[in-house]
Amino acid sequence: MMKRSVHSLALIALAAGMCAVAPLVSAKDTNGVTAAEKRSSVKLDLNFGGVKSSANGCDTVVGKDYELKEGKTVNNVAVVGGNATLAGKVKGDVAVVLGSVTLKQTAVVDGDIAVVGGSVQASSNAVVRGSVVTVGGGIKAEPGFKPGGEQVALGWSELNLRWLKTWADQGLLRGALLPWSVAETWVFVAVALAFNLLLSLLFPRPLQSCADTVRVKPVQSLLFGLLLLAAFGPVCLLLAVSCVGILAIPFLVFAVLVALLFGFIAVYRVVGRPLALLGGGAQPERPLLALVIGTVLCNLAYMLPAVGVIAWGLVMMLGFGAAWLTLLSRPKRSVSPAQPPLVVTPMIAPPPVVPVAVAISAPVAPPPAAPVSSPPVDVTMLPRADFATRIGAALLDCILISVLVTFCGPKVGDVFGDSWPVLALLSYFVGLWTWRGTTIGCAICGLKIVRTDGQPVTFGVAIVRALASLLSLAVMGLGFFAIEWDREKQAWHDKVAGTLVVRMPKGVPLI
Repeated sequence: MMKRSVHSLALIALAAGMCAVAPLVSAKDTNGVTAAEKRSSVKLDLNFGGVKSSANGCDTVVGKDYELKEGKTVNNVAVVGGNATLAGKVKGDVAVVLGSVTLKQTAVVDGDIAVVGGSVQASSNAVVRGSVVTVGGGIKAEPGFKPGGEQVALGWSELNLRWLKTWADQGLLRGALLPWSVAETWVFVAVALAFNLLLSLLFPRPLQSCADTVRVKPVQSLLFGLLLLAAFGPVCLLLAVSCVGILAIPFLVFAVLVALLFGFIAVYRVVGRPLALLGGGAQPERPLLALVIGTVLCNLAYMLPAVGVIAWGLVMMLGFGAAWLTLLSRPKRSVSPAQPPLVVTPMIAPPPVVPVAVAISAPVAPPPAAPVSSPPVDVTMLPRADFATRIGAALLDCILISVLVTFCGPKVGDVFGDSWPVLALLSYFVGLWTWRGTTIGCAICGLKIVRTDGQPVTFGVAIVRALASLLSLAVMGLGFFAIEWDREKQAWHDKVAGTLVVRMPKGVPLI
């Protein structure tokens, strides 16, 4: 069973890999042909709807059907977005993605056949000396057909993936993200519009702020979104190199998805706003009508060949950057000191002034003024840190620990074993919470951890909070998401340890 699974996965990888490596040949084959001679024999045919490249008997076809006639011989065959009909001989393997394979009576394949998103139809006299594997399709063979290797059909039926093949043929390969001729496209647009309207009703203020950022700062949003999307992969890779950073990846992915959703809705509102305001009326802004109009216009742009993918990429970068700019430029709440009550004193007429002779004496130095000390700040009255700020601070701490683990792992791991990254993370949090009530990431974001009675965090409270945070993370992170709906912005581990995370006023040293 294990051998069969490994072999099947290898063939699936072959189906995707051959699309890129099939046109490549080695520097010299068994007949002594050099790479320069092979490059001179490459033929590139540009036809409407497909590209075919044939190099020294190795055929690769993209976007159209392929046929190997009887009596012809090739080394390998790779087809993407088309069907393959084989009546000749293939010395190597056959890989087809989003298409089907038909084996005629005279077909001979010395290697394997791997099909993703299609089926295999084989005649009784067809010869396949390797294995036949299909993903998303089936194997329809006449009686008498028997491959030399395994015969495996994995996954979904052919009907379930027919729309995917149509989408690739009529949409993606032509540069259109949403092909208008595919029925599933209109279903997707309707579902996406309903979902966007629901989000607009649930989060009116954040979405309006994102739309204002898109309208006021379009260039900054586009460049910032491009920078963040380019940095997303390296940041995930940096977090994944250590055991500690892996815990932060789900929160990072969740934040990126939320920013993308809010960003798309904001761009759609801005695009549809001019037409929404044409109707006039007493209401100056019509966000829902603007969203509907903008969604229709942008999705029509996605359906244009060679323009749809570019338009979608620009909308994604513009909205993503605007969402993060809105979050970072949000004004922080500050607590103003309580004003004393205003006391009105009655007006009393001053007594008449009588001139009195005063003897002039030497001036007397005033007593030294006592130093004025500012009253202590009641930390329990400070504004609470929200979910996004706390997750951002935690990501900074995890990146810092990930760098430490990356550079010190081989040396320290020999002493403490594989569990030392978790010990380093717990020691980092417990130590800094006990020492200063904050971490480096929290200090950058202006946050401080205090007890609900206003007292500083002790070592015992820090230990309880650190261990309880593992519980908040274990339940799919629900303990952290509780910050959003809790009145005091407390996570589960905050409630267990009796702590609060507050925003400190500017100018107050944290470390």
